[in-house]
Amino acid sequence: MSKNELLQIEDLTIELRTKKNRYNLVEEVSFSVGKKEVFGIVGESGCGKSVTAYSIINLLTTPPLYISRGRINFEGTDLTELSNTEMRKIRGNAISMIFQEPMTALDPLFTIGQQLKEILRFHYQLPEEVMHERAVDILKKVEIPRAEQLMKEYPHQLSGGMLQRVMIAMALLNKPKLLIADEPTTALDVTIQAQILDLINGLKERFDTSVIMITHDLGVISETCDRVAVFYAGHVVEVSDVETIFSDAMHPYTKGLVRSVTSLGEKRKELYTIPGVVPSIDTMGKGCRFYDRCSRKMERCRDVVPALKEYGRGHMCRCWLFEGSEHE
Repeated sequence: MSKNELLQIEDLTIELRTKKNRYNLVEEVSFSVGKKEVFGIVGESGCGKSVTAYSIINLLTTPPLYISRGRINFEGTDLTELSNTEMRKIRGNAISMIFQEPMTALDPLFTIGQQLKEILRFHYQLPEEVMHERAVDILKKVEIPRAEQLMKEYPHQLSGGMLQRVMIAMALLNKPKLLIADEPTTALDVTIQAQILDLINGLKERFDTSVIMITHDLGVISETCDRVAVFYAGHVVEVSDVETIFSDAMHPYTKGLVRSVTSLGEKRKELYTIPGVVPSIDTMGKGCRFYDRCSRKMERCRDVVPALKEYGRGHMCRCWLFEGSEHE
C-alpha cells in the first residue's frame, strides 16, 4: 500500500455455498480508497455492492457467505486474517458503517441516547456524564437542532431524515478513519437527500474521514465522490475519477448507465434504458457477465472473462474491446 492509501482490496472473491453448489457473488474485486477520499461504488441492485461492504467489516452472514480468496488491507493490516475479537475493536471504531434502513438498524426498545452511549461503552471506559456530553456533541455536529431532547426519544418518534442523521452520528461517534455509507439517501425525499449528501460531503474535512459511498444513483456519485468503481453482476467493470466516468466512460455498461442519466435532459418520448436484465447467479456464463446485454459483444466475450486492466492514469476497465489499445 502507498502512504496515501487507507484501504486496498485485492482480488476479493465472496462465495455463496449451498449443499449442492458454490457461486461467486463477488469475484476478483480490486480497488483502493485514499485518505480523506470519497470513493463511490455504483451499480444495479444485486450487483455485489453491499456484500463487498459487509466483507470489509466482517459482517457477512457465515454460512452461507464466505471470503474464498483475496485481501482487504486497512492501514497495512489484512482484515481477512483477524479474529472476531480483533475485528470488533476495529468495527465501529476505526471503520464505521451507515446502513441502508435506519429504522431497522436502530433498536426500537432503547432511546437514541442509550444507543449512542452503548457504542462508547463498548470501546471505552468513560463516566456517564462524559458519554452523555460526547453523544450530545456528535448529534449537534450532524446538525440536529434539539440534541438534548432527542437523546430521550425513541426511533419511532423521528422522521426518516432525522433517523439518517442519527445513524451518521453513531457512525462518527468514535471518529473513524473510514466511513461506509450504504445507500444513505434511500427512501428520503429530494430535499432531505440533498441535506444528507451535503452533510456527508463535509465529513472528510471536519473529521479527516475517508468515505465509501454505495449507491445505484449516478447523480449521488457526481455530487459526492472523487473516484468511482462500477459494479456489474459481482465484477468491477470500470474504475476512474468521477469526471472521466461521465465524459469518457469505456465499458459498455458504464456508458449505458451514464446515458440513462443524461437522457433525462433530452427531448425524447422515452428515457434510455439498458436492454435486458442482470443475470441470476445460477445462469451466468463463463465469459463477460454483461455479454447478453451488450451491443458490442464479440465471440470471445462469451467464453472468457476479461481482466480488469489500466488503460490510462487511474482509469481501469474490464472489457475485450480495449485489449491491446492505448485508450487515454
